Amino acid sequence: MDRNKLETADNEKISASNIGSAGEMMTALELMIRGWDVYTQTICNTTSVFDLIATKGPLTRRIQVKSTARKYLGGEKRRDQKHILKINKRKNGKKILYDKSDCDFIVVVALDEGWFFVVPTEKLYCQTVSIYTNKTGQAAGWITEYQDAWDLLD
Repeated sequence: MDRNKLETADNEKISASNIGSAGEMMTALELMIRGWDVYTQTICNTTSVFDLIATKGPLTRRIQVKSTARKYLGGEKRRDQKHILKINKRKNGKKILYDKSDCDFIVVVALDEGWFFVVPTEKLYCQTVSIYTNKTGQAAGWITEYQDAWDLLD
């Protein structure tokens, strides 16, 4: 499958649920390649605010994964092409930010680009994250500081 299309063999769009699951699996794979043991939930538990637990020696990290595969094409300019993600949880019916008591890191995955952004939870100050694309097709914006920042987990 061409990662830039992200459609099924019969040209159906991939569901949001499958995009989320794919992002979690890709994140788990990246972690395992880097020497982490990764644990996932096998039973859906809506009270858990993280998707993965990663351990390496004495280190344990709780990771929330947010995935996107659909680039918003807002205009003709390359800067208008962006991924938009909601980075929040629900508490008492309200959408609120994750905090350090929920998870240690939020990994943002742009599946169609193959981009990973490893963001410490306390560094996220907004509920909506936009990942812009520059003229050369690379990620742009504040979040690029965390692109492939897997070393922050150590």
